[in-house]
Amino acid sequence: MSLKSALAGAAAILAAAASPAIASPIVSSSFDTGTDGWTADGDVASFSHQAAGGNPGGYIAAVDAAQGPIIYFVAPAAYLGDLSAALGGLLSFDLNVTSGAYTTSREDVTITGGGATISWDIANPPVNTWTSYSTRIIHKGCRAA
Repeated sequence: MSLKSALAGAAAILAAAASPAIASPIVSSSFDTGTDGWTADGDVASFSHQAAGGNPGGYIAAVDAAQGPIIYFVAPAAYLGDLSAALGGLLSFDLNVTSGAYTTSREDVTITGGGATISWDIANPPVNTWTSYSTRIIHKGCRAA
């Protein structure tokens, strides 16, 4: 069975915690005019950009070739490097699993660098609907799954 996942506009936003109520984006992707440098890796049959139909605006999509265990989106260089200013802030994105069975024993979101890994597992996301996710980026050296 194949799986198609899509990451929506305003997805994958890393925001610094200037105050508990106000967060300013450090980096974000809208996908309104292109992939914003994102790619897909793993068991990918196809990867595409769509200018409309996201949550809101554009989105990127990857279709699983159904020959391996996992597909995932890979962030561009803007999301890499020293993101220590994001500690205490939020990681937010929208996800739509549009077909197939969503099963994985791995974390859905992993940020690794500087000897630290922050991971997040999304248990059973709904199918055929855009869902917004947001999680706090916690202290250095952590591994939260």
